[in-house]
Amino acid sequence: AEHLRRAQGLDRALTTERALSETVRILASSARKKQKGREAHGIVPSSDRIFGRSGVRSQAGDLEGALHDLLLADLLAMEFGTWRTPRWAILSEVGSILLELGRPQEAIPVLDRGIAMKPNMNDPYVNRGLAKYQVGDHHGAISDYSRAIEVDPDCSVAHENRCAVYTETGQLELALADATRAIALNPSPRGYDNRGNVKALLGDLDGALADHRRATKLDPHFFPAYNNLADSLADMGDRDGALAAYDRALELSPGWDVALRNRALLKA
Repeated sequence: AEHLRRAQGLDRALTTERALSETVRILASSARKKQKGREAHGIVPSSDRIFGRSGVRSQAGDLEGALHDLLLADLLAMEFGTWRTPRWAILSEVGSILLELGRPQEAIPVLDRGIAMKPNMNDPYVNRGLAKYQVGDHHGAISDYSRAIEVDPDCSVAHENRCAVYTETGQLELALADATRAIALNPSPRGYDNRGNVKALLGDLDGALADHRRATKLDPHFFPAYNNLADSLADMGDRDGALAAYDRALELSPGWDVALRNRALLKA
């Protein structure tokens, strides 16, 4: 699911902030009622248990259920404390789930609160950087990725993500440095693909081709690398090789508009 269609009977016509606030209020009322019964039997509610259940639901693809559990876990942590899972970690997961649901604008204030509680953890900065990028705040995204790297210089994801933003904003030398650092930390298909894109923009077609090939070897199912490999082959005049690479990208991701458009342009 791309969005929460309904949450605790709430209409999607509610504003984002009001909807989340109302969801928490409803959960709070429910939790307090249940707690009265628990207290009568000496049972202490556990935000940790609910947090754990959210992870199971998320892995099963039930993002709505995971978000529901995370909001409840945060409420229980506020009201009754937490044994193992701190609130900042819960809020970080809420932000991550909202990103997966395609709701970056809602994720930002949630991640703001988590970062205020624990400003020396890198994951919340990476998630907030992604959210800011998705809403068009490139400067804010770069700032958050840079902060994540200050906290943990070996955070390859932050280097990869910052590379992508630097590339999009035309800061190619900075992008190349980030891509190379990301590969040194974690030689991932995405890392090589990112660096290949930067090298192509810098005019290093041989280097771009080598990186895109390396990305496809590391993960033969990483379809964006085949599209970018095709672009590099086309730039070097290898039309047949480029068409084959576009075809492979479309085998892995049928109907992908980027590869379809690029292949049509090459055939024209």
